[in-house]
Amino acid sequence: MRQAYTALRFFILMGGGVVLALTTGNPLYLGITALAFIALAVYVWRQGYVYEPKWEPLFSQGVDQGNKADWTQAITSFQTALKKCRGNAERRQASEQIGTFLLRNDRIGDAEPYVRQAVNLSTAALGPTHAKTIALRDRLSDLYMKTGQPALAAQLHGRAMASATARDLSTVGGADAEVRYAEILQQAGDPTAAAALYQKALQTIEAAKTDSPALIPALLSAARYASGTGDRKRAEELLRRASRCMNKDTPGRVVDNVLSTLVEVLAAEERYADAVRVLQERLRGPSREPAHNARLRRQLADLMDKANMPEEAAKQRRVAQTLEAMVRSSQSVPTDA
Repeated sequence: MRQAYTALRFFILMGGGVVLALTTGNPLYLGITALAFIALAVYVWRQGYVYEPKWEPLFSQGVDQGNKADWTQAITSFQTALKKCRGNAERRQASEQIGTFLLRNDRIGDAEPYVRQAVNLSTAALGPTHAKTIALRDRLSDLYMKTGQPALAAQLHGRAMASATARDLSTVGGADAEVRYAEILQQAGDPTAAAALYQKALQTIEAAKTDSPALIPALLSAARYASGTGDRKRAEELLRRASRCMNKDTPGRVVDNVLSTLVEVLAAEERYADAVRVLQERLRGPSREPAHNARLRRQLADLMDKANMPEEAAKQRRVAQTLEAMVRSSQSVPTDA
């Protein structure tokens, strides 16, 4: 209604200019009509520009559709969202958020092109050793490993390490590139090359005397490598240091990765009570989607069983059941026609 009233005022000015020109015989009043017409044209154009759908609402629409298990429509919304992006910065942000959402919901095949595009755009804009690029690259390599494509994961980290070498491999970002490449080589069946890279990366990490948030990616990667090779004591030391590096500005996803890996290490050592405490700390973090929260509650219940805490385990399972019921209820709500 507000836009209609504004347009009506312009039409009144246009008409007034014509009337004044006819009644006074002065053609200069037609200038009022011309100016009002130009202003109306600019206003209409600006309204169309401002209210043109952007990628954010389309992404939100796709998330709602995905949460209701309508994945065909969700993917269509995500594809349309990318087409609405203005420039590579928006494309990088949209690709990252779409890929993250799909991975969180185990839509690995659908997530791959979005995560890959986010990695490429982040590498071009921020460089291979930037924290954002590292996190995205790790996500993509994990995806490749889960889908049985270790060669692609090795190529990804090999290129990243080569690029980091060309800049300055003595940096923490370079150390992370090395240790992530070592982790992939270990899983791909080249333990000798992996061990050499890992030891070199550890020297860089240990040379950093302060516990800075910038150390977290390298510490996490090194801990995963140590755990994968059976050195769980070293893995725990690295993860505890990563925990000390976190602050109030550390992204929730990074906190989740550190704490979830620490839980895995402690559980593998059969230190279930310690694992329970770490997972409880993880649950005290920012609120999560109900489905994710339910999975964490069930994991906590299983650990509590092993830690001889049956009553607490039963309580966590009841909470998980409530959250799962919420998810089923939201999925059963019919979409608008």
